[in-house]
Amino acid sequence: SARARGVRGFLLPSIEIDDAPLLLELCHANDDMWCAVGHHPNAAGSWPRAAAKRLHALASDPKVVAIGECGLDFFHQRASPADQERAMREQ
Repeated sequence: SARARGVRGFLLPSIEIDDAPLLLELCHANDDMWCAVGHHPNAAGSWPRAAAKRLHALASDPKVVAIGECGLDFFHQRASPADQERAMREQ
C-alpha cells in the first residue's frame, strides 16, 4: 500500500461537485487525507447553477485544501468552451 511505502498524505480531487460529500467523509475518517473540491472542465455542462454557493460552503471545511479539478480543457472538448469558462469563473 502507499502508506506502507512511506506516503504520508493524500489529496483527493473531486471531478464533479457532487463527489465532494463522499470525499469529505473519507478525509474526515483519515487523518492523512485532504481533498480538493470543484468540477472538472470536461463535466462543465453539468455545473449546477447554485454550485458556486455550495462550493464556497464546502471550501470552509478544514479538510478542503484546494479548489479543483477546475480550469479549461479545449483538447478533449467534452463540454463547450462557454460552459467551461462559466464553470471556471464561478469556481
